[in-house]
Amino acid sequence: MGITIKYKGLKDGPLLITSEGVYPPVYPQKESAPDTSTLAGIYVNGNPSEIRQSLRMIQQSNVLDTVYKKIEGLSGLIDNMHVPESDLVQETKTAVSSQPYLLSATADDQATTSARHTVEIRYPAQSKTIRSTPLNPIETVNLDEGDYELTVAVDGEEHTVSVSVTNNESQADTNEEFLARVARAINSVDTRIHADVVYGEEDAYDPSPRSSPMNRTVRLEITSTEEGRGTDFYVSDPEGYSVASQYGLNAAPPSRSARVVVQGELLKQSSNFLELDGGHVVAEIKETTVSPVNIDVSQGPEVITQEITEVVAAYNDLVRYMDANADLLRPSLKDRIVRPLEDRAGLMGQVGLRATAQGRLEMSEGFANRVTGAFDKVRSILVGEGGWTESLQVKLQQIQDVEQEAFATDLTRPSLLEVRRQAFDLASALNTSIINGYY
Repeated sequence: MGITIKYKGLKDGPLLITSEGVYPPVYPQKESAPDTSTLAGIYVNGNPSEIRQSLRMIQQSNVLDTVYKKIEGLSGLIDNMHVPESDLVQETKTAVSSQPYLLSATADDQATTSARHTVEIRYPAQSKTIRSTPLNPIETVNLDEGDYELTVAVDGEEHTVSVSVTNNESQADTNEEFLARVARAINSVDTRIHADVVYGEEDAYDPSPRSSPMNRTVRLEITSTEEGRGTDFYVSDPEGYSVASQYGLNAAPPSRSARVVVQGELLKQSSNFLELDGGHVVAEIKETTVSPVNIDVSQGPEVITQEITEVVAAYNDLVRYMDANADLLRPSLKDRIVRPLEDRAGLMGQVGLRATAQGRLEMSEGFANRVTGAFDKVRSILVGEGGWTESLQVKLQQIQDVEQEAFATDLTRPSLLEVRRQAFDLASALNTSIINGYY
């Protein structure tokens, strides 16, 4: 009788296999569902190469999101820099808003320092905007051929404009052509209002959202050209005509004044420019604030020095992050960002900075003294027209206008880092095999 002994595994006892059976008996185990509750479970029960690819794609997406957020933050810091108009920065007076995206501010040389102004914006001033009903731009106009009139009133003064319609068997105006003709007629009335044809995409022909495909639309938009509340105007139909009512031009939300609270006092004004400190500090109202905004007015170079330091730190942080994730990003992304510095690398020493081989900026201890004593050079090299921050901002905005996927490296081919890692693993395995051969 032949006897065979087989081992199931390192932790299992031997199986005695005879012609009469197996001892100890082996009972079939119930198949358990793959453990997908954890990342390890997904990896064990799936195709490792496909899962690695999926994980890298997720990682790449997260990296690109982070890069774009860092770019947006850096761009915002550059936008909100308070670059002095004079090179005598010791005399410069600067107004800094705690929420510049909602309320920005400037100060002249007569402003009181050091001072703080507290402002709360209930809502900004808003002009009237008339928008016609959205229409199919290439559809034939739903008007008989002939001449039509509209009444356009601007600050109580009424004007009559005429527009013609072509609609016969051989030729017919489209909605797009007719609305463009109406816009030209309205624009000839008064420079305080402006009409334009605007395009969009929406469910133009079905009131139920998403029950039909999105369609391209056209509509007429009439706005005030004046700041803040702007000019009061309306459009109506003279007797015997119905263009305004048919196209939805005879109704619009009214304009409104701004309401702000300054130092606890509620104010109402038609403009979105708020004068403080007797007009020596001017704040621009942009959006409603959730909490009060502080505007601090100070004198000297401290503000611009701090702002440049913050821009350099954010720039270096962005470059370091791209370097750390270079295997997931196209080289063209970093090339765009570091190019403005590379073009000016030889000039940076004049303002106490140094460009590194990695495309970053190092700041010397004497940088603050350069800002105070040689701001003309700081302006021309760093923060003025044609300077580093202006050129960098152009690149950042260009990147933000491009979809993130354009800067994602191709993951179907192994990266240089992956190739090196595979080569190291192969060399280690070969070394282990050679050593084991001697035992």
